[in-house]
Amino acid sequence: MDSQLLSLGFDIVIATLLGTTIIYAFLLNKRLQALRADREEMERLLRKFYDAIQAADLGIKNMKSISHDLGRDLQDRIDKAKSLRDEMAFMLERGDLLANQLESSISSSRPERPQQDLTQLLQAARKNTENEQKNRDLNKLDTLFKDNKKDDMSDVEKELMKALKGIR
Repeated sequence: MDSQLLSLGFDIVIATLLGTTIIYAFLLNKRLQALRADREEMERLLRKFYDAIQAADLGIKNMKSISHDLGRDLQDRIDKAKSLRDEMAFMLERGDLLANQLESSISSSRPERPQQDLTQLLQAARKNTENEQKNRDLNKLDTLFKDNKKDDMSDVEKELMKALKGIR
């Protein structure tokens, strides 16, 4: 009987441990299910985050491309403006030189007449020369700007063209 009682005690202890193990396994299973559900949600959040990063990266690449294109266009316009400025400065220098040459040739070709005021004649000749030079320069600018399409001109270039045409 003692061995039966001892066997019964071991069976009860084993049944108790087995019941505790079953309860623990059940609780562990619930926790694992919750962890799997959280894992799926975490994967969805990570996918959304990755998609957002990809969209931001694409947006940055587009902005870089656009800013590069705009920078290149702006640099082209700056270069054109610089060349026009240099050309206009050259034309002004050339006009001054021609006016000085014309003035000296007029004064050397005419004998001095004390009764006539030469300053008025020189001023009129200078104005005529300047007007002729301006017309030639404006014609050059016209052909230069006609080569470019008017649709491609900025508002500033259009205003410059109107002002140059108004000078004529």
